[in-house]
Amino acid sequence: MRVLLIAIVGVAAIRAQDPSCGDPPVQPDASKGPAVLIVGDSISMGCCWDHVSGEPIGYGFYVRDMLANHTLGDVQHCGGWQLGGQAGPTPHQLQCAAQWVGKYKFDVITYNSGLHDLANDSEHVPVDQYAANVVMVAKQFL
Repeated sequence: MRVLLIAIVGVAAIRAQDPSCGDPPVQPDASKGPAVLIVGDSISMGCCWDHVSGEPIGYGFYVRDMLANHTLGDVQHCGGWQLGGQAGPTPHQLQCAAQWVGKYKFDVITYNSGLHDLANDSEHVPVDQYAANVVMVAKQFL
């Protein structure tokens, strides 16, 4: 099974880049510390700005800045920051996970998912399929 998984991930990684997945990652800067990839939606990437403070809303910016300011890590977001990096529902994540990781080895990958799958619209994914999808996405990060 492990050999089959590696073959599947390898095939996914050499496919042409899918523009719906956003920007591929750039080479992590080892001088900044561990390479960190955040995979998630608007709350992780900074979807908008607080109308009072003008600060971005989303924990990814805080994680990136906190680690960068102390040379503790080089943080990227799947597909890029702001709306280019929307992880979306798990079917989209299955399509994009290999591209988000790219050819680089990340020391830490955080992954949050589910809000889009719960939606009562075209993104809705039944719970049993969601559970299976999350496992398949996570395996692409190994």
